[in-house]
Amino acid sequence: DKRIGDEIKARLIDTAGHLLVTMTPLKGQSWEYHAYYKPYKAWMRAGSEGNAPCSVHHWSIYDNPYIPEEGITDIEKDWQGALARARLHGDFVPLSGKQALSLSVLEKSRASVLPPLRTGLLTEDGELVESEGAAYWEWKDPAPYYHSGDRLCCGVDSAEGLAGGNESALSIWDPDTGEQLCEWRGLLDTTEFADGVLKPVLRRWGLPTTNIELKGPGYAVMAVMGSDWPNLAAKLKPEDSYEAGSPTGTSLGTKTTRQSKHAGLAAMSKGIRNGRLLVRSERLADEMETFVFTSEDGEKFGAAQGALDDALSAAWLAALLMEDILSDDNGHEARRAPPPPLPKVYDFAAYRESKERDDLEKRVRRVVRRKGGNGTFKGGAWAVPMRI
Repeated sequence: DKRIGDEIKARLIDTAGHLLVTMTPLKGQSWEYHAYYKPYKAWMRAGSEGNAPCSVHHWSIYDNPYIPEEGITDIEKDWQGALARARLHGDFVPLSGKQALSLSVLEKSRASVLPPLRTGLLTEDGELVESEGAAYWEWKDPAPYYHSGDRLCCGVDSAEGLAGGNESALSIWDPDTGEQLCEWRGLLDTTEFADGVLKPVLRRWGLPTTNIELKGPGYAVMAVMGSDWPNLAAKLKPEDSYEAGSPTGTSLGTKTTRQSKHAGLAAMSKGIRNGRLLVRSERLADEMETFVFTSEDGEKFGAAQGALDDALSAAWLAALLMEDILSDDNGHEARRAPPPPLPKVYDFAAYRESKERDDLEKRVRRVVRRKGGNGTFKGGAWAVPMRI
């Protein structure tokens, strides 16, 4: 019980004592996981700099010299899935439901996690004010992407911002390298999220193609963004593929349905399994591990009790875009030719420092993909005026 643990810690502070906890994690990702195990693993991944938050020693049943091999074989037959990982390997896994994502996908996702290059708060025009513990994380420098930002894919999951409720999240990925570039997750209402987070992040990364999840809060975010915001992803009818902008006969964003969730999670899982998508966020990896089936038939899924799935939703929305961009008509991965040279390039700093924004906006050109006859992205490009 966490209350007992907190009370013991308070008594130990008085005596400068030590707390030793031994356990088999049969209650899933319990308070011990969040209080001790997770901070320790984060400290290890960050290069073991500074003082360790605690000391963790991890053993599996296979490390016990007193259990014969045939005994372990018998036990393996009785325990399967998440229960086997908890009892045999001592892993903290969600036990409130069967994990919706395969073990191989979870392991590859966790293996590719990296500490953020920067964390911080964003100004209105996308400048980063670095700050530890902030909700915005990035793993790459955005400057090289600024004049070809529409090649990037952004997924957006929004929430109402109520205390104790779901959080909003966004995630930007590079479809060419498969890397996760940045992520934000936090608790804001829809207007604050759209104006104070989403727009600055998109400006910072050169206006990526953005796929907004359409549910109640998503419609509110879309209204704040406005249909004329550059590079909002639109689903063409009836081909169900995406492009930047809102041409006639399309609908912006992605409606949350069982089919769209299945498609997005399948695209994301396939990319991770094939080594084409690289999860960088520890928050995202955590959410993937606590994403479980919520129905017996395996048709419904969601976050385990007490867990979140907002960063995961943002990631699979981006994965839908990446799958369309990297696929040909038959669904096979297509090798895309490099984009042609930009007509005229102004660097990121020059744009920021210019006092003649209106004039610069007319002169700066950026490259976007040409839409093929069937609504998918094709090689080749044309230049259009940059819009902020």
